[in-house]
Amino acid sequence: MSLPTTSLPPWSSPFVDDVQLTSALAGAAVALVVVALVRSLGRGARRDSAATRPSTAAGPSLAGDPSGERVDRSAGPERATGAEVALTHGGHFACRFRTDTTLTWVNAACCELWGRTAQDLVGSRWIERVEPAGAERAQRLLATLTSTTPTACDEQWVATDEGFVCVQWAYQALVDERGEVDEVFAIGTEITVLKNAIEQLGHSEARLGFALEAADLGLWDMEVDSRQVERNASWYALLGRPAGSVDGSLDGWRAIVHPDDEARAEAVMEEHFRGESRQWCMQYRLRHGNGRWIWVEDRGRVVDRWPDGRARRAMGVVQDVTDRVEIAAELERTRHVAERSSEAKSRFLANMSHEIRTPLTAVLGYAELARDEASQRCDDSDDRLREHLEVVLRNGRHLSQLLDEVLDLSKIEAGELRVDFAPMDVAHTLGDVHEMLIGTAREKGLELCLDLPDALPSTILSDGLRVRQILVNLVGNALKFTPAGRVVLRARAALGADRVLGRELPGELHIEVVDQAGGIDEATLATIFEPFVQGDPSTTRRFGGTGLGLAISRNLAQLVGGEVRATSRIGDGSTFGLYLPLDVDDVMQMVTGLGAPRRALPSTAVSRVRGAGGRILLAEDGADNRRLVGLVLERAGFAVETVEDGRRAVEAVQRSEAEGRPFDVVLMDVQMPVLDGYAATRELRARGLTLPVVALTANAFADERARCLEAGCDDHTTKPIDREALVASVERWIAAGRERAASLS
Repeated sequence: MSLPTTSLPPWSSPFVDDVQLTSALAGAAVALVVVALVRSLGRGARRDSAATRPSTAAGPSLAGDPSGERVDRSAGPERATGAEVALTHGGHFACRFRTDTTLTWVNAACCELWGRTAQDLVGSRWIERVEPAGAERAQRLLATLTSTTPTACDEQWVATDEGFVCVQWAYQALVDERGEVDEVFAIGTEITVLKNAIEQLGHSEARLGFALEAADLGLWDMEVDSRQVERNASWYALLGRPAGSVDGSLDGWRAIVHPDDEARAEAVMEEHFRGESRQWCMQYRLRHGNGRWIWVEDRGRVVDRWPDGRARRAMGVVQDVTDRVEIAAELERTRHVAERSSEAKSRFLANMSHEIRTPLTAVLGYAELARDEASQRCDDSDDRLREHLEVVLRNGRHLSQLLDEVLDLSKIEAGELRVDFAPMDVAHTLGDVHEMLIGTAREKGLELCLDLPDALPSTILSDGLRVRQILVNLVGNALKFTPAGRVVLRARAALGADRVLGRELPGELHIEVVDQAGGIDEATLATIFEPFVQGDPSTTRRFGGTGLGLAISRNLAQLVGGEVRATSRIGDGSTFGLYLPLDVDDVMQMVTGLGAPRRALPSTAVSRVRGAGGRILLAEDGADNRRLVGLVLERAGFAVETVEDGRRAVEAVQRSEAEGRPFDVVLMDVQMPVLDGYAATRELRARGLTLPVVALTANAFADERARCLEAGCDDHTTKPIDREALVASVERWIAAGRERAASLS
């Protein structure tokens, strides 16, 4: 059978020393017991010998015995000494053999060990009954026994009928009258369980050592009161230092720890020693043997405490994490650079938006005024002028749309586009989109149909602004690419077919745009939602655009928790759909509302306040736009006062309030010198002035509205100015202001 090894792994750590110490102590204890018994046997033999013959009789003596008394060699099983009798039925194995290891006496324990009778054993060789690998060592050890070195200890694996057991033997030389070793008395104790336990512990230590080395972990063990630390070889290897080269005291550690980390690291350990944490895990720098600083991660905890709760012993491991720390630092630096770059890009785009939209506002605004004036005359030259101006307006609006798409995509890619979830009126939102684009459809000779069934939730939780933006893009594309026929904007609720009323009813709100264009092939359909992708190069030449609209729509749909999908067949047209999730409340609202009359879509018309003498303050730093907006408002019947910056706007409002002629609405450009529109609005609100403020901004980023509202504005409109929308906004806020004033009076 295979025998377990008796050697411990040569692993340099304080814990292996503990194992070796345990083994040594166990062996020493057995040896002491055995030697004491052997000496007791010798004394008993002398007493028995003295009682049976004169002390001068020839016979072996106990080597090393100062009395020089002899031991009667004839004392076999028939004439056992008193000490031998004591060992006969004891728990120890006892035997006597000649120098060639021929057994001359055995006790009952030996008989039981080897499964033989005393008669069978006496005359056989003891050396043949021990494990062969240890026989040679035993013979060398027995050969060293003399009258001057009469005792020795050894452990042997002894063969039995059931296998091998480990026995700790102690040998005592018996010498004859010439002082030569004649026989050896051996007494042993079985230590198989102890030996196996020690060897198993040794294997565990070896495995632990291998694991620590494989993981590049250094192990330390601290006696807390003295702060003395023992470290394994891997700890020193990790630091590129010879084993034992760092003093085990706290000062030794302080000599190699980075000065900036020392106090923090000690504080963390002391907190743990006081029981304020379950363990510690911290990073600090240590001086490597090559002189450079390395980062280590130190994880440890108290493993033993004194009865009063004070920390007694702590253990832990350290690992070189320099690469990890440097990579994290580099990632952090990269992130900061990317954030600064993104911020710079956003500022640049915002400024470019302002710089482009401000003159574009003047171009489009004055072109509209000139077209209107030309329309009032009936001269042929004026008709040509009107056509030319329509071209200017059409291309100017197209430029504005392209700018919006580029800015939106940039905002999406930077992760800076925000969504605001609120109850969204489904019919109202789709009705708005229909009203916005029906004019475009008529200009192309197309029919734009709105199909809204009764079985729809009246409201869902979503971002109405983003949903409207997606649908305007999808419907606009359908109108652009459909040469003739009609485009349908339809909605329906799709419920889970496997659910019943009273349980969850998951489903989707399907809002689809169906066109009668030529259709899209599968290869093109697979890439159509990628940025800057259109059907083919001729598409851009024929219809214009950046190819960003669908990419933006897809990203916006994902932001509101939905998705945009498309199906198409060549010759049959295409269907582009926005699919939004419905929650339980949406579905129950829809189910319980079946058969109820649907309210009419709200009209987009705004009640006019013509001739009401509305007073408007326009704060705009651009002279051309200031004159343009003022002219538009004056033609709509309003009295307009203009200022060039935010400071003068605040002063004008205060003055008008003091004179008892307050403004009805303030149109506040947000980017002005001296005091910008945001700061001016905040100052007005801080002074308790509640008149409506409508922000004018050339920044088309979608979150600009939120920024304006946070500053205290009531509404927000973007440049280039839509004359009708601007006038409608002013009229709405004048009416709201007067209603509020009436309710307070």
